[in-house]
Amino acid sequence: MAVSGIFGKVLRFLAERHHIRRHFWQSLANYVQLGGGMVMGVILARLLLPEDFGRLVYISATVTILMIPFGITVTPLLITDANRTPGLFGDILGFMCITTVLKLLVVGVYIMWQLFFGSMEQALLAFLVGVPAALVDLPDTLRADLEGKGSFGPNLAVQVANVATHATVSIGLVLLGWGIWGLAIGGFACYWPQLLVYFASGKRHLGEARFDRTELVSLGRKGVSFWTAQFSTNVSARIDKIFLGKFAGDVQLGYYNRAFNYAPFGIFALSAFLTNASVVALRQQPTMSLKLQMAGKTALILFVGAALNWAVLWYFSDPLVPWVFGEQWRSAIPAFEAFSWMSMATAFHYLPMNFLLASSANSQMAIGKVSGLATLVILLAVLASTGGISSVSVANASTVSLFASGAVQMILSLPIVQRGLREDGKQSAQRD
Repeated sequence: MAVSGIFGKVLRFLAERHHIRRHFWQSLANYVQLGGGMVMGVILARLLLPEDFGRLVYISATVTILMIPFGITVTPLLITDANRTPGLFGDILGFMCITTVLKLLVVGVYIMWQLFFGSMEQALLAFLVGVPAALVDLPDTLRADLEGKGSFGPNLAVQVANVATHATVSIGLVLLGWGIWGLAIGGFACYWPQLLVYFASGKRHLGEARFDRTELVSLGRKGVSFWTAQFSTNVSARIDKIFLGKFAGDVQLGYYNRAFNYAPFGIFALSAFLTNASVVALRQQPTMSLKLQMAGKTALILFVGAALNWAVLWYFSDPLVPWVFGEQWRSAIPAFEAFSWMSMATAFHYLPMNFLLASSANSQMAIGKVSGLATLVILLAVLASTGGISSVSVANASTVSLFASGAVQMILSLPIVQRGLREDGKQSAQRD
């Protein structure tokens, strides 16, 4: 009995080493991505005007929201399957190739619409933003395949390549006087290095895609929950920007987007605990008790970071915002203060979501996401009816919607926890 107990501890220690390694690689990737993005954002914010960012964000939000009906993703199945099912990668790659073609068609239609009824500038911006957004399913599938195998190292290489490409192209073109085109072309250029890195790392190729009708239909059914969740996420991430840009203009949208991207810096620093590394680690815990222990440790880390984030933004947005971004961004200070709660809301939202994903409770996760979207839509409708539309009011609405989504997911996870604890008790009784 003592020997088996010691052996179990050794196995758990080795497993934790694997989890630590995954979080280490994912953390490095996130730090490169977020750190590089923040530095880039500061430099570009000093070189450009708020309305430049607002124009690009509005086009980006419009193009991507049009592709949502075809945003059916099943790549999370590769993560939760952990490479156990032969042929699953080929089936999923084939499925994602089909959705990619459909999204490219949507982008093409929107570009043609802008050419005939809009402007050449909007059509070109839609091309530069829309093509990478339509093709993103391909690197996402390759990344999910690697993460399902426990390989998170390539994510770091991808982010290094992205930051280097973005810095070289965007800053170089902006300094040459290309303005908003520097931002758009830089984002377009960033797509291709990540695709090459994931292809090379996974030693995969497009020839592995399979188009078996039965499997495609089966994946489509399984993807309904993921699509619903992704639909809610994509709409929530864009409807606020479209709404604000439409009713308050590019300047307010520029302030909002700057605060949205930078305000939750504390949670970004700990973002590896919100990503697939946590999902994989939770799924591999043999008992519900161990899952809860890991979730509890993660929650403590995230909420400490979120509390520090809130304190800095609430008390020091002035003078930090004009000092970092320049005096032209002083009017964005209220938006930063309004977003001070975003880190807390993000942690509260992602903790139950990752638990549900690790438990294969995809429909419950989707219900939580839809609840958050419904909350946001209701709040935006109220703001529109009262005329109280600003970067601050929309920021508050976005934060509340995240809290609502997390609360619903937390409630839906309780039966799973109770069922798991009962199974733990049965197994413990059998061993005794």
